[in-house]
Amino acid sequence: MFFPLNLILSWISLFWSLFLFAVQFYCLRQWYYQFDNWERYLALAGVILVFQIVGGPLVALLLSKQKSDQRDDLYQDSTNSKKQFDETTNSSFTLSSKVDSKYIIIAIHGWGTNRNDWSYISPKLNEQSEVLYWDLPGLGASPKPEDENYELSNYASKLKELIEKQTKPVILMGHSIGGMIILTLAGQYPSLLGNQVSKMILIHTTYTNPSKTALFSGLLTAIQEPILKPMLWVQIALSPLFRLANILSYFNGAAFLATALTGFGGHQTRGQLDLATRFISFAPIDVASRGMLAMFRYDAENILQRIQIPTLIITGTKDRLTKPEASHWMNENIQYPTLVTNDGGGHMGTLERHEKISQEIISFISS
Repeated sequence: MFFPLNLILSWISLFWSLFLFAVQFYCLRQWYYQFDNWERYLALAGVILVFQIVGGPLVALLLSKQKSDQRDDLYQDSTNSKKQFDETTNSSFTLSSKVDSKYIIIAIHGWGTNRNDWSYISPKLNEQSEVLYWDLPGLGASPKPEDENYELSNYASKLKELIEKQTKPVILMGHSIGGMIILTLAGQYPSLLGNQVSKMILIHTTYTNPSKTALFSGLLTAIQEPILKPMLWVQIALSPLFRLANILSYFNGAAFLATALTGFGGHQTRGQLDLATRFISFAPIDVASRGMLAMFRYDAENILQRIQIPTLIITGTKDRLTKPEASHWMNENIQYPTLVTNDGGGHMGTLERHEKISQEIISFISS
C-alpha cells in the first residue's frame, strides 16, 4: 500500500515528527538555561516524549471504527505453514497444507506489504485450495533483487518461473501491485493464459499508472515528474533517515492517521489498522520508493482485451488509491469478467472486508 497519496502523507508525517522534536528541543533548552517558567517547559517536553512513545496506540484506538476481529491477534502467521525459499526467483513463500485440491492459487500481495496482506483471508481460503503466498523480492522474507530491478516486467518474469514449477492448474490472485504484476504477465506471456493459468483474481488494482486512477488523479499526474519523482529519489538516497522517520511516525500516531485516510473506508478494527500501518512504517523505504518509480511506468490498458480467461475483479466504493472506475474499466474490456464492488470498502479490503472477499473468491474458484 505504497502509492503516490501515501508518499505525500508520509512526508507530512515526517514534518510533523520534526516539529515535535523541534518543540521538545526548545522546551529542554528553556529548562536547561532556567528561563522563566522553565518548569512548564520541562513538563511540556515530558508530555511530548510520552506522546512520541505511546501516541500510536492511542491514535489507532481513536481511529478504530469496528469492534475487534477474531483475526486481529492472529495475523503474524498468514498461512499456518512453514516458510520456504525458491532459489530460481530468489524469493520466499509459504504453502498452505491442503494438497488434495485440483488447482493451486498463487497469491501476490500489495506494494510495501508482505504475504501477511492475506492473513485475514487465508483461514477460509486454505480450507478450499492449496495456496502459495509469495513474498515479492525485496519485501517480507524475500531478499532484495541483486540487480536492484523492481520493474513490474521483472516481477512478471519471476512469477512466470513460479507458475512453470507447478504441477496443477494455477489461479493467479493479486492485490494492488499484485494485480498489476498479473496483468503485466498476461501481456508478456499470453500463452500461459488458458494453459497453465486457468483464472485470475484482481483485487483493488488498476490497469495503468496508479497516479491516473487515484483520488486527486489530476493533481498527482501533474506533479509526478516535477515533485513526486524527486521526492522518491531523495528517499532512496537518504533511506536510513526516512526509515527512522517512518518508524517514529508509527509511534507518534501520524502514520496511523495517514493509513486510515488512504487505506480504509471507515470500517477498520484496531488490529487491521495496526497491521496496515506496520506494513508502511517498517517496509524498506528504498525498495518501496523504487517500486513506486516502476509503477509510474506501468500501463496494461492494451492488454485487457486479450485476456480471455475468467477474471474476478474486486473493488470498493471508498478505495482512494485505485478508484472503482479503474475496476469498471477492466470489467468492460476483459472478455470474461466478474465484477464485485464492496460498499464502503477501502484499498485494504483484504483486511477491512475480508469476510466478503473470502466468500467471493471461494465462489469464483469453485465455479
